[in-house]
Amino acid sequence: MTSFPGLSKPCLVVADQVMTSRPSGTVRCRMSGADEEAVTRAQPLLHPASMAVIGASARPGRPGHAAISAARLYGFTGPLYPVTPRYDEIDGLVCYTDIADVPGPVDLAVIAGAAGRAPGFLEQSIAAGVRGAIIFATLSREKDGGMSPVERVTGMAREAGVPLLGPGSIGYVNYSASLAGTWIPPEPGYAKAGTIALIMQSGSLYAYCGHTDPRLRPCFIAHPGQEADFGTAEILNYALSLPETRVVGLYLETVRDPALFAQCLERADQKNVPIVVFKPGRSARSAQAITTHAGRLAGDDRIFDALFRRYHVARTDTMDEFYATLLMFSKMDVPGPGGLAAVKDSGGQRSVLLDEADRIGLPLAQFSDRTRGRLREVLAPDLPDDNPVDIWGGEENLVEHIEACIEIALDDPDTALTAVFTELGAADGDVFVHSSTSAGINVARVAEKPVLAMTFSSRHFHPNNILKLDDAGLVVLEGVRTGLAAIKHLLDRRERKSGATPDVVGLPYGAPSLVNA
Repeated sequence: MTSFPGLSKPCLVVADQVMTSRPSGTVRCRMSGADEEAVTRAQPLLHPASMAVIGASARPGRPGHAAISAARLYGFTGPLYPVTPRYDEIDGLVCYTDIADVPGPVDLAVIAGAAGRAPGFLEQSIAAGVRGAIIFATLSREKDGGMSPVERVTGMAREAGVPLLGPGSIGYVNYSASLAGTWIPPEPGYAKAGTIALIMQSGSLYAYCGHTDPRLRPCFIAHPGQEADFGTAEILNYALSLPETRVVGLYLETVRDPALFAQCLERADQKNVPIVVFKPGRSARSAQAITTHAGRLAGDDRIFDALFRRYHVARTDTMDEFYATLLMFSKMDVPGPGGLAAVKDSGGQRSVLLDEADRIGLPLAQFSDRTRGRLREVLAPDLPDDNPVDIWGGEENLVEHIEACIEIALDDPDTALTAVFTELGAADGDVFVHSSTSAGINVARVAEKPVLAMTFSSRHFHPNNILKLDDAGLVVLEGVRTGLAAIKHLLDRRERKSGATPDVVGLPYGAPSLVNA
């Protein structure tokens, strides 16, 4: 029996297998002293009471102007100090020549200046007593006769005990606290504040994640940047402390603090907060690309897989699957026993669904003789009375007909949830789209089991019905392959709910190949 740092439960290592022993009794969810210390450390950085923007600018489009605008756009009400010798005021705010001239205490220094001046700005900020800092500029890791710029800012931050986000960080938006420390803010009001915490180890994915789909409602988004000091694991630890967080999404390339990262996965599992991960780096070329563009190692993918399986992390294979799974977990609870029942208006797509469900091992509800008999009473004679249900046989009152089919499918003892399929992104006048939308909403209002909507493809240029379903509380998943994969992640969490612990194959997470050089 072997214990690894950061894990509360011992692991049994057999050859190259890692299996967590099953404890007797219930595991209580509580923060360790280290967790509490990390969350306290994050407060001035991610929930500051006052901010100074160093390298502030009056020129729209510059990071030093965007950071001021973002803080105001998201409702920051604390003191906001522009620091620059170039202006007397910016947007009605008095400017200060130096951080030392600011009249009040500063929790967060947002360093928006050029890369060459960033280390000096951090040094001045620490001397002035700031409690947290962000560096927007990307700094070099190359040494020039001594420490590299990244090593210099890392050393300063750690010696002073000041949490540093970046360098090379776009920043964050803390929706739950109505504040932003970023120079690329999502459009305010595009998406309502919600329950999804997103940590993206990619600047472009961070920039788009808050305003590409209004159905994805975040409570917190962050871009760790080069992670010289305050990295992904510490941000995750903070996100799990937010009461609004119902699900966490990670675009993950590597982990710099594997012990804390493993603790956070364990803590999320104990709190029943699903973590959804999209992690490239399975192939040698992908891993090399991560090293080239981000200056960090991808790590041994087998280790990540083992760790993810141990803590019921949903690992996704595409960005579409990533966002679909986040959407589902943000709005749905884990259903009861059984499989998926599908109600659709296409015989051809019925075959496609059967193939895809079989490919990924998604359980489909096995209808009872009683359910099949009830379906025969409402379906056209030439349609199969089985799951998936092909509903179209020329019926005139299509809404009532689809409602009846959904209700019969839901009522089967082996149905855990039911999906209504059609091409919801078709033109608004399409009768099948309108009828399926209305029927799904009507049944979902009174159903005791989950009802969701799905589409055959992701080619949608008319989103009105999708948004109408979303407003009514129904999850809409686009594309058969993406949607079924998201549903399988939801059903797989029943293992966690039942107390089952999957056997995992791989190496312990603390192996050197997971730790960044």
